[in-house]
Amino acid sequence: MKIHSLQIQGYKNLKDKTKASFDFSKCTNYVALIGLNGSGKSNVLEAISIIFSNLYQKTSTPFQYEIVYELNGDIIKVENDVMTVKKRIKRENHFQYLPSNVITSYSGEELRMWEEIYFSSYSAFFRDIKSSTESAPEMLYINKYVWDYALIALLSSDKPQVKSFIKEVLKIDPDKVTISFNFKDDNIKTYPKNKAILFIEELIKLQLDSNGKLVLNQINSINPDALDNKALVRRLFYNLFIAGMPVKNEKAKIYTEKIILKSNVSFNGIDVAKLSEGEKKLILINCILHLLADEQTLILLDEPDSHIHIERKKEIIEIINQPNHFTIFTTHSPKILHSIKDENVRIIKTNETKGLEAIYLAKMEALENLTNGEFTIMSATIAISSKKPLLLVEGKGDVTYIKTAINALTQKGELDIDILPYGGAGNVKEFIDELIKCLPYDKKVIILFDRDEAGLGSEKGGMKSCIKFTGGRTDNRTYVKDNLILLMLPKTDAHIETDFLIEDYFSIDKKNEVAKNYIESVSGTFKSFPKDLRQIIKDELAKHLESYTKEDLKGFRVLIEKLKSIIDGTEVLHKEEVTTKISKQKKDLKLKNE
Repeated sequence: MKIHSLQIQGYKNLKDKTKASFDFSKCTNYVALIGLNGSGKSNVLEAISIIFSNLYQKTSTPFQYEIVYELNGDIIKVENDVMTVKKRIKRENHFQYLPSNVITSYSGEELRMWEEIYFSSYSAFFRDIKSSTESAPEMLYINKYVWDYALIALLSSDKPQVKSFIKEVLKIDPDKVTISFNFKDDNIKTYPKNKAILFIEELIKLQLDSNGKLVLNQINSINPDALDNKALVRRLFYNLFIAGMPVKNEKAKIYTEKIILKSNVSFNGIDVAKLSEGEKKLILINCILHLLADEQTLILLDEPDSHIHIERKKEIIEIINQPNHFTIFTTHSPKILHSIKDENVRIIKTNETKGLEAIYLAKMEALENLTNGEFTIMSATIAISSKKPLLLVEGKGDVTYIKTAINALTQKGELDIDILPYGGAGNVKEFIDELIKCLPYDKKVIILFDRDEAGLGSEKGGMKSCIKFTGGRTDNRTYVKDNLILLMLPKTDAHIETDFLIEDYFSIDKKNEVAKNYIESVSGTFKSFPKDLRQIIKDELAKHLESYTKEDLKGFRVLIEKLKSIIDGTEVLHKEEVTTKISKQKKDLKLKNE
């Protein structure tokens, strides 16, 4: 199973199918949808779920869509519930061209996705259980309520990756695990006799004969069909799911009731329920990818790295990157992005008028290359998706300085902006040319330059490469064209030199103190003295930022006040022609959006 392309129009913020259009053909076996909270990442997963839920149940999808996917060697196209496989397929014959099932794991506490999409499939499954049934719901929603069943199945698996996870991550020895279930035997009569119920009846007998405690070998000995381990652990999970999940709901015509009210898994006398939320999330993901999914399964994961310790986030990709599965997942974690193949990333942005739009990573690669990696995928996500004004500065150090000063010298929310690096004045023109292709035309972008020869620049780089600029390093004006605002660093009153770098917001006494402390630390030989004292002072200033007081940072106030006046509209802005390429791109983009 692999989705090749997807277009959606009319579902929540997926308003325009030309923008909410996804080409997954060059992806490998997974796709990462990256965006800020509220950008609409989860809406894509919901829309896919609705499409397949309606295809399984032969009902109508309430929005327009086109999806193309590959299954068992066939290329299948479905447009607004009409399926084509070389020729049009009748609705009653759709089933053989659908995934074996769609498995979803949702990160949040909210049950909206379950209630609005997956409950109908769940209801149909438990409503229509027949004596021959041993399958799972076509739309399977996995959350914290089944983590214990997932753990029991994982503990029973002989798959090397699973055994390693149990031993190295969970630190559990399966041979020392005991399991007990709280059964409500009377509810067996609410089910028809099928293989799942026969399994549960055997399980009840085993537990009675074992004084209420079971070990894994006993549970796995219930194998009348002599299944291999892979099939056995998969059936084990679904048997427990069938007996432990239904809730009687006469309105939904569900008359089966839970047989398993509670399960208890212990290791060396410790209740495994005390595992962390992150460990439980890893249990669910490992169970889905290693045990439940087959080659025809579509897997949808909403922020699978949530609650997981930062050092373990990269392991998520190792789990997801399984052959013969296709997974779409959402994330906004910078840590996990470093482990994702570029061709598998789609960046999500949204605006109130045009809705969601998919940005392909190829557009971001140019920005990252131009800045030698300083402008990352996560930087791009922030720049594209956030509604805040965007301040672009020369390097990562400038970002840190300004953020620290804003936190120290302003009230929370007083100056609410995103700050990102463009990788040096020499790159700025090419950087802006690429960035404009991705930004909303009405986003306010402030570009800040050092007040030196490099910042002033020429037609090849610096401020002069962006505007027709006749001023020099003493020019204190702020320039504007469309939503681009350009200026050199505003100087402090005490600074009398022409050049002004961001480190000059620190007092001369502070810089002398840093230099003196460093020089006093050298061994005394002339060779031990630094060749580039200025760079060392710069590095030392950045290293100790967290310890600086408001007094140390007060020089930044002139910059903060300048930024506030630009954002609130009180700054005097001088219109100057932006160089042709930038101006033309902005004009074309504005016309396109209108």
